[in-house]
Amino acid sequence: MEKTIKLNGDELHLQYETGKITVAISRAQVSAAKNELEAGLTPDANLLSGTVTVQGDNVIWTYQRPAETKTIDELRKQLSRVEQLALLSNLAQLEKFEQSRVTVLIHPDNLVFDESFVPFVVHRGLRDIVPPKTLTPEQLLSQYKAFVLYVIANQRDFEQMAQGDFNRVRRTSFNQSIIEAADFTAVKALVDQALATERERTRATNDVVPKRRYRFYRYGFYTALVAVIALIGVTVYFTAFKVPFDDRMQASQKSYLSADYDAVINDLKHDQPAKLPKAEQYILATAYINTEGLSSVQKKNVLKNVSLQSDQNYLKFWIYNGRGDFKQALSLAQYIGDNQLILYIYTKLYEEANTNTSLTGDQKQTQLAKYQKLIDSYKKKLGGSANGLSK
Repeated sequence: MEKTIKLNGDELHLQYETGKITVAISRAQVSAAKNELEAGLTPDANLLSGTVTVQGDNVIWTYQRPAETKTIDELRKQLSRVEQLALLSNLAQLEKFEQSRVTVLIHPDNLVFDESFVPFVVHRGLRDIVPPKTLTPEQLLSQYKAFVLYVIANQRDFEQMAQGDFNRVRRTSFNQSIIEAADFTAVKALVDQALATERERTRATNDVVPKRRYRFYRYGFYTALVAVIALIGVTVYFTAFKVPFDDRMQASQKSYLSADYDAVINDLKHDQPAKLPKAEQYILATAYINTEGLSSVQKKNVLKNVSLQSDQNYLKFWIYNGRGDFKQALSLAQYIGDNQLILYIYTKLYEEANTNTSLTGDQKQTQLAKYQKLIDSYKKKLGGSANGLSK
């Protein structure tokens, strides 16, 4: 499948194939040697890994596409309104590139999303070197607005909207609010507000109460532990042919039963949370909670929410949090719709920014102010809780 992107004077040619996406750009548009281009392929949680080669008059980037990812065009007809808004909320993760040397292009053909609706940029540029050569706050804002309307209003003319032409957009109150939003944060706030409203409406309409995380109240810890061990036995039996994986599972189980939580974390440190059986997700989440910097009362309260019946996204939240992947943890907390977890992660992001020596003074103050504003907002929602977790 071939795609061509024309925006802000840049032209990119993308070829989607099984497991990979290639991007061709004319050498005339690229102002760097190959070694500098390779340096621009720095890994990031929201960027696909790739390689670069020079072929004749073109520079070719080849990006590895994870099997479970989909483009927005593959997704949007399948998504509920809640899922659409959750995806658009996650898309705000790309704001971090506004002041980066790496530039991104928010475009339907330049993004893929995983099963949790986390965005991955296919092709990224380098400022003044590789298209897209510029990424101003105004460009990022226009692209985010256009993407929101592309999904919510089912618009097709993305590139026109990204250049400020919203004449064809149906003027609902939400669409008009997005068009008139003054900055990136305002658009994100509108999306999050709509997401919260839609979740509440859906729950009221369907009389659905999110009780999955609270079923543990009917069970004691030891009952859950017996169930964990039983499920582990089944898991090991059916995966015995995967010897290395099986060895890690058995090691983590032994460590868990000995309450050696550091060993559990070490045993499973290379395993992706989504690839683990649910019993192992439970074990690993419990290990991270027990080693988290919380008071004994806080740990006790959090552990009450963790059981074999817990939502897998809730278990993965604590795993990603424990691994320091706060952006992914935030994405999961927002998807779950748990304000306590969201506030907790914003306090972590504030602390991370405050100790990030790679930021300039202005960048640090900007990030701290942004996170403090969000922290204050969620504290207010939760009645003044310090970090979102009960003391």
